[in-house]
Formats: sequence, C-alpha cells, structure tokens
Amino acid sequence: DAFKRADAALKSQKAMLVDLEGAANKDTDAIASLMKSIEALESERESHLAFRSGKFRELMLHGLNWIVQEKDKLGKQPPYEFVFSVREGDASDSPIHLRGNPENHGEVTPRHFLSTITPPNEVKIANGSGRLQLAQWLTEDSHPLTARVLVNRIWAQHFGQGIVKTLDNFGRQGERPTHPELLDWLAESFISDGWSLKKLHRQIMLTETYQLSSLDGNEATQTSDPENTWLWKFSRRRLDAESIRDSILFASGNLELSQPGAHPLDPWYKTRYNLNNPFHKEYDHNHRSVYLITQRIFRHSILGLFDSPDTNSSTAERSSTTSPAQALFLMNSE
Repeated sequence: DAFKRADAALKSQKAMLVDLEGAANKDTDAIASLMKSIEALESERESHLAFRSGKFRELMLHGLNWIVQEKDKLGKQPPYEFVFSVREGDASDSPIHLRGNPENHGEVTPRHFLSTITPPNEVKIANGSGRLQLAQWLTEDSHPLTARVLVNRIWAQHFGQGIVKTLDNFGRQGERPTHPELLDWLAESFISDGWSLKKLHRQIMLTETYQLSSLDGNEATQTSDPENTWLWKFSRRRLDAESIRDSILFASGNLELSQPGAHPLDPWYKTRYNLNNPFHKEYDHNHRSVYLITQRIFRHSILGLFDSPDTNSSTAERSSTTSPAQALFLMNSE
C-alpha cells in the first residue's frame, strides 16, 4: 500500500544519503536535495501511518460495538408469545341441577372423582379446581384403568383389535378381554418402565406373536377360530390413511425423507379468522404424513378420504369404510 511504498523509498534515500556524506568529494547540492526529499517522504510516511492507525481504530471500534450489541441481544429476555389458556378462577362446589334445570338447584355436591371406582373420601380437594389431583389420581400405580386402557389401545394399533375389543368401553356393556392375564401383565410392565410408550411398542413388536405370518393355517384352526381371537396368525388389515399417502409418494419416487421447514402462523392479533372466514391451509408437500398440519375444522383432502379420524374429538378406533371415491382416487393419476 502507500505506507509501504513511502517507507521503502525513505529507507532507500537514507542509505543514499549515508553514501553521499561518506564520499571523499561531497556533493553538497545533491545532499541538500536528497535531505529535502527525505523530509517530504517522512511527512508522507507519517500521514499514511496516521491514516492507517485511524482506520484500524475505526475498525476496532466498529467490531467492539457489534460485540456489545450482540451481547445485549443475548442478555435480553426473549419476547413472550401469546397463547390461549384457562384462567384459574375461584373454585367452588356446585349444586345439583334437578332434572337438568340450571335454575332449579338441589344439594351442593363436593368435588370428587368417580365414586364407583374410588373409595369414599379417598381424595379430598380442598383448594383449586382439582385438575392436579385428578392427574395424580389417574397416574397412580394402583389406578385400575389408565394403564390398561393405554396398553389396550397400543395393542389394537399393532394387531388391529385390542385385547378388549371395545376400546372406549371397559365397563359392563363392553366386551370381556380375550387375554386378561396378558393385559394385566402388560399394564404392570408399562408402569414399571416409567409409562414409556417407546418401551411398550418395542416390547410388543419383539414378540413371536407380532412376527407371525398372515397366511391362513389349517382348516381346523380356521373353523375353530375364524376371527383370529387367539392370535394364531397375524390378521390382515388395510393400511391407514397416512401409510397409504406415504406409500403412493414412495412408489412414485416423490417421497421427501428430509424434515420440512417451519410453517409459521400469523400472530393472533393479525389474524381475521372467524366462522365465516376460517383458517384453511394444507401446506401441501411431499414429506411424510407425520409432518402434515392438523386442523379441527377441515380434514386433509386425501387422509379424510381414507377414514382419518375427526380431529374435533378423541377417536380410539378408526372406522374402516369402502367407498367408490377411494377407488376413483387410486385410479386417477392426479
């Protein structure tokens, strides 16, 4: 740069000055001219040095300012996102509405759980709404239903039907379990494993029963147990809606195995959605169905065709229908 050029010229001329002054016949005019040139180069060198120092200082200050700004950003509390929640009010016991009339009150009944499956006064709710106590009671090791219901539903996902076929009804009107000892053993194992669904799935899928072939056995077995109640083979069943969509994408070579990007929603104060203008975006892509958006008002156009559940309510067991629209969809290329 200019500083280096001036510095090199200055060193060269100083060396020439030393040679001229040491000569036998000194050329005073040449020495005087060279000294003026050296003074000019020194002045030029100092100006370049000052500019370089100032520029360096400016760059250093700029870098320090950037570091301070980034530090301030990291130190600040991140902005809070607004979410809809339930405001905790003053909890109180409610009176019985005689014959369902909210204007005709009977005796005040204290907050408690189902008296048919809990001893009287086992859980007392003194303060609050009782939701915390309900959650603690549902997940107690001694609870007779929670672990069994969860295990039965996971079993139904793998085998097509549960050990208790009526997944939503464990009462008197529901069906009796086909393997009650197995249901109890799985429930106890599920609790001892810390309520881990992953371990429960692995435990079921590693069994010999799950790995059986779906081919029919001998005629005697088919006659004695045509519905495969005793699990002598693996029951054939239709793919669910998500698997059908993923299989079509995979067979066509269009399945994206990578994770899709974010689909951010507008802030609540910028939206204008209502009953007449509901939110309806499918964010259609070729990634796996597990990444599809779930909406309560609208079901996905493809998944809804193949009996995906209504997301407005809890669905323990999906329906299995056969309709002309399904065949037409699979026949069409688009």
